[in-house]
Amino acid sequence: MNSSLITIGIATFNASNTIESCIKSALSQTWRPIEIVIIDDCSEDDTFEKLIKISRIHKEIRIFKNKKNY
Repeated sequence: MNSSLITIGIATFNASNTIESCIKSALSQTWRPIEIVIIDDCSEDDTFEKLIKISRIHKEIRIFKNKKNY
């Protein structure tokens, strides 16, 4: 029996200090398979750069960036 895909959604804005621990928590979930979808709302700090770096390591992560802050 195949397990259903679980999607973890994370919205972020200027979360440079906390985004890595948030992602670590999501990755530590035991249910598999998972995907982690992260939407950055035009952060003004280095949040998006951290997301790019982390997503290169973890294939479960997909990142998006809004064109303007909502």
